[in-house]
Amino acid sequence: KLSQHLHIAHECMDKFSRGGLLDLSDVEQTLATGKDEDGRSPKLTETISRCESALIRLSDPKERLRLILIATISQNGLSSADRDRLLRAAQLNRDDLLALDSLSKLGISTISNTAVTASSTAGFFGSLKNRVSSSGSFDDDSEYASSRYSPPLKTILTELVSNQLSIQEYPSVIPMPMSATSSTSAGSARRRGKGAEGSARKKGGATDKWSKLGNSATKSTSNGSHYVGGRSIVFMVGGLSYSELRVCRDIMEKESREIIAGSTKFVSPVDFVDDLYTLSN
Repeated sequence: KLSQHLHIAHECMDKFSRGGLLDLSDVEQTLATGKDEDGRSPKLTETISRCESALIRLSDPKERLRLILIATISQNGLSSADRDRLLRAAQLNRDDLLALDSLSKLGISTISNTAVTASSTAGFFGSLKNRVSSSGSFDDDSEYASSRYSPPLKTILTELVSNQLSIQEYPSVIPMPMSATSSTSAGSARRRGKGAEGSARKKGGATDKWSKLGNSATKSTSNGSHYVGGRSIVFMVGGLSYSELRVCRDIMEKESREIIAGSTKFVSPVDFVDDLYTLSN
């Protein structure tokens, strides 16, 4: 059995190396986070060149489409020159191009508006010109560089469990319960650490009502896990990705807070691309 496992591991590593998957994953993570594995923000031209090289190497058209989708979505659209450059390298067929254009039906720009005035790029913003941008964040806690992207849901859940989620941004459809007792609030503030009060004031409308602590502060589950405070239920309309599901699990383990995540469907990368094909028909 050991020899069989070694043979399987060897075959997997050969496929991993032949496909250049390590470099491909690094390009995707750089596009998604706006930073490379060293935390540096590379120039957009540099990253586009890496995308072009990866597209030439990839033999599967679906993988080439996936990379162009990541580049387009992460940058909120590409310039006409960069888009044409990647499409020439990808050699997509008509159906793939229609799927790519279906992003506009989701409210995602496929062509960026690069017309900016000189004053708008001066000073601080000028230093960011032509850099890779992203709506995601760089996860410093990630064990692997190939999974350093952190979806925006992590920020929302972190504010939720730390009692800083804004009621103005996430209003309640029913009257909210009263805040926890003063002793509970003090304990919560101590747990958040130094500067927590200033942070709460800066948020403006942040409240601990979303995750009010009950009389029974600690709950145990059948698998031995212990959770502190109330249960939080997160429901994502339209689909929940597995990276977002992982974020829920990570925060549960780190903060000892129970989070139940649900959605209308769970969406894998393959499912997302298939849905774009459906939109194009």
